[in-house]
Amino acid sequence: MHKDQNGFTAVEILITFLIIVLLGAGTWYVWKNQQDKPTSATAQSQQRTESNNKPRQEKKKVVIPDDYQQYTDSGAGFSIAYPKAWGELGPTETIDKGNSRQTAKMDVPLRGADSEATLEGSFAIAVVEKEGFQLTTKKYGADIQSTLEDGKYVWRVMAVNPADEADKVGGVYTPKVTTNATGLTLLDFTAGDEGTLGIRWILVTSDRYILISLPQRISPETFLGGPDAAGDKASYELLGKTILDTIQAF
Repeated sequence: MHKDQNGFTAVEILITFLIIVLLGAGTWYVWKNQQDKPTSATAQSQQRTESNNKPRQEKKKVVIPDDYQQYTDSGAGFSIAYPKAWGELGPTETIDKGNSRQTAKMDVPLRGADSEATLEGSFAIAVVEKEGFQLTTKKYGADIQSTLEDGKYVWRVMAVNPADEADKVGGVYTPKVTTNATGLTLLDFTAGDEGTLGIRWILVTSDRYILISLPQRISPETFLGGPDAAGDKASYELLGKTILDTIQAF
């Protein structure tokens, strides 16, 4: 085989050239990857920064009146404030397995009323399991039960009063809803009859219902057949709105 003056054959020179080319290509490939990595990391960092810099909707601050006290149940994940004049909530009372209730008994005048209307009964909080929970919607109203159907809870009518023409046994009952100042939505079972008006809400959590009942407004004028005092109702509704706006879920 023909050799050049340095003693290398043409094949050897070609192999050496190919090796040099391959080494060069490999070096370039590694260098290129090293150049691309910082660019990719920078892009990812920028995406994270842009995400973190997106304006977040701030939760409205809860305003608690000076003459109110706050109650917090860390286990159930909620808090509420109510008038100090109502006293302290009593010890937790076990209703049955998984369900509990706390009450504060009071019988006090309704502030701002233009008659002798009073608040009677109890301020009560009950923490109950969703499945099977039963509730009477109002006086002479339907008895409903929370049942799990197709992955969600619905209220089924279990019994109706003869005076209730709106609901049918076995039908689905749709409660009203109300929203407080922070945007928290609760089921609203407020109802009145024969001179009484009672505010009740249900705060729905992931696995519990939190039933909040305010003492009823009793208006002697209405109960005895006289005209309802507009000031009584307005005062009671303002009381309910003030308490409603203090409710927080966490």
